[in-house]
Amino acid sequence: MTPHQPSAADWVALPAHERLERATRIILVGAESTGTTTLSNDLIDHYRPRFPGIVVVEEFGRQFTYDLLDETQAAALAAGLPQPGMDDLVWTPEHFTTIAREQTALENAAALAAPLVIADTDALATALWERRYLGSMEGSAGYLGPLLPRRDLYLVTDHVGVAFEADEIRDGEHLRADMTRWFTETLTEQGYPWVLVTGSPAERLKIAVELVDPLIQKRTPGY
Repeated sequence: MTPHQPSAADWVALPAHERLERATRIILVGAESTGTTTLSNDLIDHYRPRFPGIVVVEEFGRQFTYDLLDETQAAALAAGLPQPGMDDLVWTPEHFTTIAREQTALENAAALAAPLVIADTDALATALWERRYLGSMEGSAGYLGPLLPRRDLYLVTDHVGVAFEADEIRDGEHLRADMTRWFTETLTEQGYPWVLVTGSPAERLKIAVELVDPLIQKRTPGY
């Protein structure tokens, strides 16, 4: 008899706690405009035929920033004040706690849906953005540590060789080298496995797949 090949239905039939523990979790992090979303989407496209239930883990912090900017601009308009920009936003530790907890919830929802999670950010990255905007990561104690799910691998997207593409909220081109260093130093200090990925999008995808395939086999053999 041919061995049964596990399906998407087999995965969602497993108890939730087992799916949360067994799912292979690949987290992509990096400074602004370094290709994390591109590589995340490329990986999801690569693995979707194998894992049709794979979920795009939305970057909650980006939507939160848009909403905060809209609220700030609406308040200024109502008060007859000039329209504020990104530099005028007032961030608090509570903002980053909200972002981190929601990001973890989205990641766990993806683990419940499929054996492979490809996440374009996470709560640890939120802590680095807290450092970027507030000068420290003191507030991150409430959402890191035991609250951060198990990680199989972090892929850090290098800023070198990647053009900065500005948009409505990107304003940190001058900080990209520092933030790349913050990510690698923090991941090393925290003891998480990580690899710095460089090169063209195709080269990055090839490197990532070669790293991810063995991890899937280790975590969920047969899928």
